Amino acid sequence: MQSLKNNISIYSIILITIIAVYGVSATSGFAVDDTAYLVTNKSVQKGVGGIASLFIEPTQSFVGDLSVDLKVYRPIHFMLLALEYEMFGLNPKGYHILNIVWYIVLGFLLFYFLSTIILKKHSKYLSLFITLLFLVHPLSVESVANIKGRDDILAFVFILISAIFFFKHIQLRNIYNLLISLISFFIALLCKESALMLMFILPLIVYFFTDENIKSNLKTLLAYLVPAVIWYVLKYNAIEASFINSEELTYLHNNLVLYKGFDRYLLVFFALFQYLSLLMFPKNLSWDYTYGFFEGYQYAELIGGISFVLHILLLYYAIKNFKTKNIVSFGILFYIITLSPVSNIFFLIGSPMGERLTFVPKLGIIIAIVVFMLKALKINLVGFNFMTSKVVSSLLVILLITFSVRSYNRTLDWKDTQTLIIKDVNVNSSLRIMDSYIERLHGKDPIKNKREIEKYAKIVIKKTLRTENDTRECFRIGRAYYFINNYAEAEKWLIKEKQSIILKWLYLGISQIQINKTAESTKSFAQILKKSPTNILGNYHISNSYYKLKEYEKAIKHYLIIEKVLPKYGNVQLGIANSYISLGDYINGEIYCKKQLSSPPYNDQALNNLYTIYSITKRKKEGFFYFISLLNKDPKNKKIIEIITNLETLNQKL
Repeated sequence: MQSLKNNISIYSIILITIIAVYGVSATSGFAVDDTAYLVTNKSVQKGVGGIASLFIEPTQSFVGDLSVDLKVYRPIHFMLLALEYEMFGLNPKGYHILNIVWYIVLGFLLFYFLSTIILKKHSKYLSLFITLLFLVHPLSVESVANIKGRDDILAFVFILISAIFFFKHIQLRNIYNLLISLISFFIALLCKESALMLMFILPLIVYFFTDENIKSNLKTLLAYLVPAVIWYVLKYNAIEASFINSEELTYLHNNLVLYKGFDRYLLVFFALFQYLSLLMFPKNLSWDYTYGFFEGYQYAELIGGISFVLHILLLYYAIKNFKTKNIVSFGILFYIITLSPVSNIFFLIGSPMGERLTFVPKLGIIIAIVVFMLKALKINLVGFNFMTSKVVSSLLVILLITFSVRSYNRTLDWKDTQTLIIKDVNVNSSLRIMDSYIERLHGKDPIKNKREIEKYAKIVIKKTLRTENDTRECFRIGRAYYFINNYAEAEKWLIKEKQSIILKWLYLGISQIQINKTAESTKSFAQILKKSPTNILGNYHISNSYYKLKEYEKAIKHYLIIEKVLPKYGNVQLGIANSYISLGDYINGEIYCKKQLSSPPYNDQALNNLYTIYSITKRKKEGFFYFISLLNKDPKNKKIIEIITNLETLNQKL
C-alpha cells in the first residue's frame, strides 16, 4: 500500500486546500434541507435512543406543524446526525466542522484511488490535480456547505473504500479484502442509494485497470448482489417503496411531470446539457432547479436536442475506444453510469436536476476532459509534473485558483437559507426560489418590502397560471395574492387547492377575515385544528374569529389551549380577559387582565379593562393601590398615570 509518509506533501496540500476553501462554512447556520433532515427531524432528535428505529422505520420530520415521513432510506447518515445531536444539539458549527472532516477523508481516499488504480501508470501529480479539481469544483459546494449534503460525501467515501479493497482482492485474492469491500458497499448504500451504481463501475475497473477478464471474476462481482439485496429489503420494509412513485410527484417537485413523450426527453437532455455546462463553466449556481428554471429558457427544447446528439457522440467515443482501454472512455462511462439513475431518463425522481446529483458523476467527466486535453497537447502523462510542463501547469493552477475562489464565495452564499435565497433569486427563475423569496420578505417586513413583494408575487402568479388545469398549484397562486393583500383572489385560489395543507387553511382563513367572511374563516381554521389540535396559529385565529362573532365561550376554549403552552403569545391572556368581560364574568376577566399585566410593557387595553372592572365592581380604592404598584415598575407609563389620576378624583368624591 502506498504509504502516507511517501506522499505527506500531497496529502498536506489536499488538507490545506479543503480548509482554505470550505473552512468558512464552520460559521454558517442551517440552510434549506437542513431543516427537514435535522432541525425539525424528530427521529434524529431522539439521539442515541432512536438509532435502531432509523434502520427499520421511516424518518419523521415536520413541515410547519405537519409531521411527514421523509421518503429516503439513509440510516447511516441519520444515525451520525443523531449522535451529533447528542453532542451539539442545534448548534450548526459542530455539524459543519464534521462535514469538512469527512470531506478531507474523501479527498485523501480519492487521491489514493486515482493514483493506485485509475491513473496508476501515470504521474501522481496528475492524480493530485484531478483530485483537487474535483474537491474545489463549485458543483461540490452544496454537498459540503449544506449539512444535509453529507450523505453524498459519506456514500462516496465508502464507495471508494469498497472499490479500493475490491481492486486489492483482484490483485491478491485475499478474502478479507473482499469482505471489507462488500461491507463498505453495504454501508455506502445505507448512506445513499446512489451507491448502487458501484456494481456497474466495478466491472469497468476490472476491464480497464487489470489484466483480468470479467468472466473469471463473475462470481466475485455477483457477490455484490448480497449487500444490495439486503439493503433493498431493509429499505422496502422501512419506507414501503423502492423509488418515489411518479404519481405522487407534483410539478412543483419535478416539472417534467407536465411534459409527455418526446417533449419530456428533450427537457431531460436539456438538464444533462446544463450539467456539462456547469461542469466546465460553473457560474449562476442555484440550490433549486424546479419549475420555472427550464421554462425560463426560450430554446430549452432546441438545446435539449443538441444535448442528445452530444451525449450520443460521447457514448460513441467511449464505445469506439473501449477495446483500447482508453482512460477517457472509462471517464465517460463512469459519468454516464453514475448519473443515469438520477437523470430522469428511466424514471422521474424528486427533482428535474440538482447540483448535488453531479457529486460522484463529475469525477468521470473531470478525468475524461483532463486526460483528453493533456493528450491533445501531447503532454507526457507518465512524467507529468508542475516543473516539466510549466505553461500547462500554470494554466492548471490558474484553473484551480479560479474554481477555489468561486467555491469559497459560493460557500458564503450557503450561510443560511435567507442568504441563499437572496443570492439565487437574481440568477434563477425557479418558482420555488421566487416563492421562498417573497415569503421571507413578507415575514420580515411586509410594509417596507411591499414593492419587492409585489414584483415577485406577480411573476409567481403569472408563471403558475400557465398550469391552471392542475389544481395542485393553486396554493402557490393563492399565497402570492395573499402576500400582495389581494384577499378576494387569494380566497378564490386557495379554495381551489385540493391538497389539505395547514398553510392553505391559514392563509384562506386570514383572507376571509379581511373580506368580512368571519364565519367562513372559522371553518378554515377548524381544518388546521383537525390536523393539529394544539396548533398555535390555528387556535389563535379561530379564537379571534369567534370573538368577533361574539361566540365568547368558543373563543375562550381556544385561547386557553394557547395560554397553556405560550401564555404571552399574541396577547392571548388579554383575549381571554376580553371574552370573560363580554360574558359579564368580571372575576375571571380581572384574573386574566392581571396575568396580561404581570410585567411591563403594559398593554393599554388591559389597563383600561381592569380600570373598568374596578369601577363596575366599586373597588376603586383597591384599584388605586394596584395601579400604584404597576407605576412603581413603569414610572413613565402615561396610561397608568391617567388611570391613577381618575381614581384619585373618584376616591376624593367618595
